[in-house]
Amino acid sequence: MATTQIPCPAGKFNSAYGQGSCIDASEGYYVPTTGQSSQIPCLAGTYTASPGAISCDDADAGHYVPIMGSSNQYTCLPGTYQADVGQTSCDNAESGYYVANIAATFQTPCAAGTYQPASGQVSCLDADIGYYVDSVASLSQTHCDIGTYQNAIGQIACIDAAPGSYVSSIAASSSSPCAQGTYQDEAGQSECKTTESGHYNENQGATQMQACPAGTHNPLTDSITSEDCVSNDPGHYSNAGASMQIVCEAGTYGPTVGLSICLDSTPGNYVPETGATTQTPCPEGKYQQDSKKFECLEASPGHYVPTTGQSVQSPCAAGTFQALVGQQFCTDADDGHYVNQTGQTSQIVCAVGTYQALTGQSSCDDADAGNYVAIIGQNSQTPCAIGTWQPTQGQDDCLDTTAGSYTDTTGSVAMTPCPRGTYQPLMGQISCLDADAGYFVEFVGQTTQQMCLLGTYQETDGAIVCTPADIGYYVSLPGQTSQQICPEFTSTELTLSTSAASCEADFDGDGIIDRIDLDDDDDGFDDIGDALPYNANEWYDNDGDGVGDKADEDDDNDGVLDVDDPYPMLANVTRDYISIEEKDSNSETQLVVVVGLVGFFILGIIAISNNKKDESVEEVSPQPEEPVQTEVTDEKSMRKCSVCGIAGHNKATCEANAKLLPKKKAKRARNKGGELIEDDPSTPDYNEAWEGGVAPEGEEI
Repeated sequence: MATTQIPCPAGKFNSAYGQGSCIDASEGYYVPTTGQSSQIPCLAGTYTASPGAISCDDADAGHYVPIMGSSNQYTCLPGTYQADVGQTSCDNAESGYYVANIAATFQTPCAAGTYQPASGQVSCLDADIGYYVDSVASLSQTHCDIGTYQNAIGQIACIDAAPGSYVSSIAASSSSPCAQGTYQDEAGQSECKTTESGHYNENQGATQMQACPAGTHNPLTDSITSEDCVSNDPGHYSNAGASMQIVCEAGTYGPTVGLSICLDSTPGNYVPETGATTQTPCPEGKYQQDSKKFECLEASPGHYVPTTGQSVQSPCAAGTFQALVGQQFCTDADDGHYVNQTGQTSQIVCAVGTYQALTGQSSCDDADAGNYVAIIGQNSQTPCAIGTWQPTQGQDDCLDTTAGSYTDTTGSVAMTPCPRGTYQPLMGQISCLDADAGYFVEFVGQTTQQMCLLGTYQETDGAIVCTPADIGYYVSLPGQTSQQICPEFTSTELTLSTSAASCEADFDGDGIIDRIDLDDDDDGFDDIGDALPYNANEWYDNDGDGVGDKADEDDDNDGVLDVDDPYPMLANVTRDYISIEEKDSNSETQLVVVVGLVGFFILGIIAISNNKKDESVEEVSPQPEEPVQTEVTDEKSMRKCSVCGIAGHNKATCEANAKLLPKKKAKRARNKGGELIEDDPSTPDYNEAWEGGVAPEGEEI
């Protein structure tokens, strides 16, 4: 036996006691919770088609449920619709809308060209002929206005009356053509236009007026024929469609009837009045470059017109000008003046530095080099005065010659540099000054003379160099005109000596000081082989007793006078015999062989040791008849050879050895600034480009 009761589940109910089961909710009803004793009917707008429902379903869109407890939903009929769910009724289609099908969820607007004045309709009405509907959902149709028509139903617009036709009433189904003498050039018009003067219309339905041809005119309106158009008179013109002829304006003319335009006056001509039938050529001094002009232009300043009927003015040529207007010719430029361009109104005065001797010229001539023009407007140039020059054309003055230069003729284009030996300290000079005695000018173009230095002098004016003091002379002051001679029996070693202190002993007075003289007594025997170097008459001293052999009566100092001594040069031989002696125990060997046979001897062998020479035995040297000339190699001898020919002795030896001396390489001359000096062609005997004035062989500059 059950001890508890069970509640009915949702969707079921039980209204009686003591039941062993629950009852399903009926169709159209529902039980939303458990333990219910009754079922609930579905509300209007909802329904349930199955038993045992725990809830009701909303009616779908396009459907409705009008009552409670309904077991089904109802479909909306054509002409109605329902856009929402759970509704109790359908909505009628509004005016301007329709619903063609059942179960519609929306209404459809009437299309353009249709309309619907009632609600709940299943279709729309087409617009009638003469009417239109231009929008959707329209409640009514609209009649066509005047100027438009509609000949079909269901249209969204009316048709404009075409050009050449018209519609004069509303709701018209057609248009009407324009009559003769009228036209319509626009669409959608309610009437036609009257044909204007200058035109005509012969046909119906004209869309535009027919214009009278150009060259004719028509003063009437509503013309229906071209015969109303008449030709224009001469001096007049008209365009097409003219109602009257037009008089030709000034600058134009009409020579014939029926002209559509007047002729423009051509360049070089003009027409001063209206209605003219001819044009007039421009007179001399005037021109007209354009057409259609009523007057001519005066030639402007700087121009001229020489003949009639000209279309352009001519610019005055270069060299001419014209200051006035309306002229037939131009004026030549005066001398001293010029006109450098065409079309000028005035002439230009020649500037300083230029001149013009002729009239009618286009330029002035530059003053030539060597000339000048100091003031404006000149017809000639002036040559530069002497002492001045001008290297450039077109100058207004001349240049003074610079110091160191001169000009001695008029019209000079260049200065002449002072030649060597002359100078000029001033500007604007016509000549140069000779260098004074005691001075020199070595280079051309100098502004000062140079004083001769110590050791040099110059006796004459206009010298290019100073003379070195000779050997045996000196110059102790600058700027001297002569050299000073050394005291007697003295001389100098070199030239260019600057004081008496340079004078040294010269025993033989040959100009070569004893210190370097190889032959101090000038006897033809060099001191090195001269036993008596300061005795011009002696050079041998066989016995070394200080008396030369020429004066010595006993040359071998053996006590036998030379006149009695068959062998005057041999101290140990006084007669013919042979003597062999050993003279010195310190010598390894000393052998003297003397053979005397009939007054002659032969010195056979003399063997002398490296130890000292025995004083008692003299070495015999053969006596040369001529001086022995030996090669000079020492510096002292070389210096002596440098003056060969001055003293006049040992000349052959000196000249031979002088050829052995190294030659000094020539050097290019430079100025004080270190720049190379060029040769002056005006001094052919002296080459300024090289030190010493002599160019090396093959290198003339």
